[in-house]
Amino acid sequence: MIDVQLQGRFGNQLFQYAVTRTVAERNGYNFYIPPELWLGGDLITCDMGVKDGERANWFHDKEGQPFQPEIFNVPDFTNLIGFFQTEKYFNRDDVKKWFKINVPDAAKEFLKEYPPSEYCYINIRGTDQAEFPHLVLPESYYARAINLMSKFNPNLKFLVITDDIPLSKKYFPYFPIFSNDRDTDFCVLNVGMFVICAISTFCWWACYLNDFNVTIAPRGWFASQLEGDAWSPMDIRTHKFIWL
Repeated sequence: MIDVQLQGRFGNQLFQYAVTRTVAERNGYNFYIPPELWLGGDLITCDMGVKDGERANWFHDKEGQPFQPEIFNVPDFTNLIGFFQTEKYFNRDDVKKWFKINVPDAAKEFLKEYPPSEYCYINIRGTDQAEFPHLVLPESYYARAINLMSKFNPNLKFLVITDDIPLSKKYFPYFPIFSNDRDTDFCVLNVGMFVICAISTFCWWACYLNDFNVTIAPRGWFASQLEGDAWSPMDIRTHKFIWL
């Protein structure tokens, strides 16, 4: 049995689930996700595995979260500790099958009013700014992303999905701005055809699980405001996104 110490918020846990199940299945082990700590709630239906013994080994993510291929050689009954934020640990087709998204009625109504064929959904995350100011992207990033999106579809309209309405109004006083419940926002971002992503694993996963979208994300991710080609986590990049 491979299990994991779930930590962080919803997007973090999706990475932890994906690596845990992948390592287990590649080795012919069972996997186990602690249901009492799982934040998927009613949004994600997935197999939580089975607990068939007690952990006897531990495998830690390294600082910077580089891909560690040796994780696939761990013995049975290993507990995984870390965030493991890279798609190099799993197969995208697998996770799309594992994570069954249950779309709430509120999301269905939102999408009727603001259809993904007509709108680009802009994700702004601002509630971390007191503790982690480097996670708040500057207005210039969004301006460049909007300009690029408009080249894909010059008729696009734009709206903002956010956890920080004051910051969003400051950036975009003339765009519709919404702060829905978590499940609604995830589902809207997940079906969006055009999405401008914040530094958010929540948004990363919503876009990653969509086959038919154009996603722009900040180059460097956590290191987006540093000079050079620094990336944090080191292997967060996916070829599915446009990194700007």
